Amino acid sequence: IFMHSTEHLVTDAGQVSQSRVERVTRHQLRSLLESGAFEDVSAARKVTSALDFLDAGGEDVLITSAQKLTAALAGRAGTRVTREVLSEDTQQISLFAAQSDGEPSQSE
Repeated sequence: IFMHSTEHLVTDAGQVSQSRVERVTRHQLRSLLESGAFEDVSAARKVTSALDFLDAGGEDVLITSAQKLTAALAGRAGTRVTREVLSEDTQQISLFAAQSDGEPSQSE
């Protein structure tokens, strides 16, 4: 979790093209950073730190303001940066069928 002065990261701050960044992958965020979309030095530093964390194996990053932290933790505010692309309908599956004795099942 990175605390920021605003609820979300904003690209092109102060410009007509300004927009909030709500959910983004690390690759998309890196492209925004490299294109100069974060002119605010504070935001650029947080983005760089978030990318360093994700590149080192972190799963996701949340960037938000102290005032919106509770809402951000509930998924209603903040900028969420994920390591990889995840679709909303992605489900985790088990590679082994569960058995009552706790041992993995074997094919017959």
